[in-house]
Amino acid sequence: MENLLMIIANTPLWVFGLLAGLTLLGVKQLRLRPLSPQRLVLLPLAMGTWSLMSLTDKSTQSLLCYLGAAVLGTVLMLLMPRRAVRREQGLYLVPGSPLPLVLMLSIFLLHYVSGVLQARAPELLTTPGLLLGSSAAYGTLSGLLIGRMLAIVLAARSGTEARA
Repeated sequence: MENLLMIIANTPLWVFGLLAGLTLLGVKQLRLRPLSPQRLVLLPLAMGTWSLMSLTDKSTQSLLCYLGAAVLGTVLMLLMPRRAVRREQGLYLVPGSPLPLVLMLSIFLLHYVSGVLQARAPELLTTPGLLLGSSAAYGTLSGLLIGRMLAIVLAARSGTEARA
């Protein structure tokens, strides 16, 4: 418990600001909201970019693992049960969902844990299992966000339902 308190005490203040911002953004997505096509693309693009930049190792193996996991996450999201999405006046009317909040906080937590490891046990960040595991986790989470965006667009075009 002491170690956990020490870790939190040594966390830079801006990290808590980022956590609060991501939490607020996720909580806003719990309600029905209109989204422009640009805003619909923004979350997967921003979180995907952040997760890709967060990779400790940028080797070909890690990048391929990230991309493969992103494709898998995208396909999994497209295969999930769906909810209704309408498009009116150029905006997507997206039903509220806890999914974006969970995915954003998962990416944040993964990044935070990587930062703690970098500070406390950097030698662990060179082990192949951890490198490929974190690449796969970042890729899967990013892929789920991309798949959600695609499901919303496809559902609005076809008049069917999408996993929001």
